[in-house]
Amino acid sequence: MQQKTLVIAFGNPLRRDDGVGYRAAPLLSDALADDAATVIFRQQLTEDLAVAVGEADRVIFIDAEIASPPGAVSIRRLAPADLLSNALLHRMTPADLLAWTKVIRGRVPRSEQVTVAGVDFDFGDTLTPPVEAALPALVEAVKHLCQP
Repeated sequence: MQQKTLVIAFGNPLRRDDGVGYRAAPLLSDALADDAATVIFRQQLTEDLAVAVGEADRVIFIDAEIASPPGAVSIRRLAPADLLSNALLHRMTPADLLAWTKVIRGRVPRSEQVTVAGVDFDFGDTLTPPVEAALPALVEAVKHLCQP
């Protein structure tokens, strides 16, 4: 039986490198077979995603991060946050969403976060050259994670 994978790419496409999820989502949709994964894009994570996350066997979050070297692609295994302390804050993290999923659905799927190290998060709708150049590696990393 095929594992149900949900890929959630998120970030602000009007804040330069923070838009890597926005740029990656259509590339991932094209690269992954329909039965391999469902790809969605959101500007930010919200509690309503807990239902879809809870129905998946695996969830892969795509985002930018502030790290070195610029354009580096990282993969981390995720666990739910201990508390729902960020429930009323503007920015929900993947760990917060997993905590909501555990409360609402009673389970948490295997979860990873794939990030690209960004360097410019100012206003603008283009990625910096190192982040743009990292898009193929990001797609390959996610394709590898989606393999059975």
